[in-house]
Amino acid sequence: VESVEANGDRWHRVYVGPFQSHNTLSDARSKLISESIDTLVIRQKK
Repeated sequence: VESVEANGDRWHRVYVGPFQSHNTLSDARSKLISESIDTLVIRQKK
């Protein structure tokens, strides 16, 4: 978890993964969205 401040607001970034397949990523993302959690997929540099 990483706390950041942007435009006067505090945001908490939570990183999940890595995922072995796009389907696994999609399933996890769908679960988060169903709980009203905004998601953003970012590919981490190796």
